[in-house]
Amino acid sequence: MSTARDARNRRRLARSLEESGSGYDFVQAMRLLMRLYPDRAAIGGWDDPAREVVRLSVPPSFAFPPSEIAKLELPSASDEHEMTGMTGEFTNRTQARMAVRFMGLTGPQGVLPHMYTEHAATRARARDTAFRDFLDLFNHRALSLFHRAWERYRPYAAAEHGAEDRLRSHLLDLAGIGTHGVQQNSRVPVDTLAYYAGLLALRTRPAVGLAQMIGDHFQVAATVEQFVGEWQTLRHGGQLELGDDDLDGRLGSAVLGDAVYDPLARVRLRLGPLSYAQFQTFLPGGGAHDRLRELARLYADDQVGVEVQLVLARDEIPPSSLGAAGAPTLGFGTWLRAKPPVQDADDVRLILC
Repeated sequence: MSTARDARNRRRLARSLEESGSGYDFVQAMRLLMRLYPDRAAIGGWDDPAREVVRLSVPPSFAFPPSEIAKLELPSASDEHEMTGMTGEFTNRTQARMAVRFMGLTGPQGVLPHMYTEHAATRARARDTAFRDFLDLFNHRALSLFHRAWERYRPYAAAEHGAEDRLRSHLLDLAGIGTHGVQQNSRVPVDTLAYYAGLLALRTRPAVGLAQMIGDHFQVAATVEQFVGEWQTLRHGGQLELGDDDLDGRLGSAVLGDAVYDPLARVRLRLGPLSYAQFQTFLPGGGAHDRLRELARLYADDQVGVEVQLVLARDEIPPSSLGAAGAPTLGFGTWLRAKPPVQDADDVRLILC
């Protein structure tokens, strides 16, 4: 259904461009042409000009320019796949053609003396277009570079036809993940990292930012509980020993035992209530677990540990049965119950980083 609708929209757009092309702004028409023919090369690059999406020209005329575009012709449907001989090269008939009035070598705004415009127009009236076509070689390149210059500082336009997304590169640099090696090893898509670059670039990262990022990316309810403490084991050299001259044994710095309680050790990311299908994806080996760990690690930045608490909605808690297909995993998704649960299951906690 969507394919048929897209085809209708393409035909409607092509008809509008061809029937009223002069009513379009130059850059607007260029963007629409690149969307209409995505398989063609973008203009202003290093590709063969015959493969570019449009051929640009400037008519040799002194007439007042009422619009930026003088004429716009699109290839007919029967010509779109026509190729020459055995080479497989597209012919120029498959290329859109656009004549513009706002810049060029000839015309009222041309950079050449007016005698060149008069000469090109005179030869064209005599059906000799060689001189005009020669000038259009330079007009096409100049107009192509003009459009590329307009596009350079408008990243949204470049991203529409798959050009190099410089804005995304800058966003990743701000987030500290701009190097190719880091992006290659990341389990999270690069576009996702760029989308959350505003949060990842913060020097001081609040807990609410972690909840917003995880909740938005996975489309689940997410909250963060701070100051989740844990016991930290002391290394052997840091433990108190009688008769040792180490500073650890002085009054005010001595610690009895081999562990201390750190109330700032980690934060707890609470996800849910979840459906059983969502619950399984966040478990180790699930489709979302690695991405969840990666996003939590990037946001925490080794400053604090993160654990996740998966909350399974009480209506989604499955009965446990041995030997059943898709049986729950022991310790993660197994609950023994004699009656329907009255509250959500929130006893599954996993260390992410």
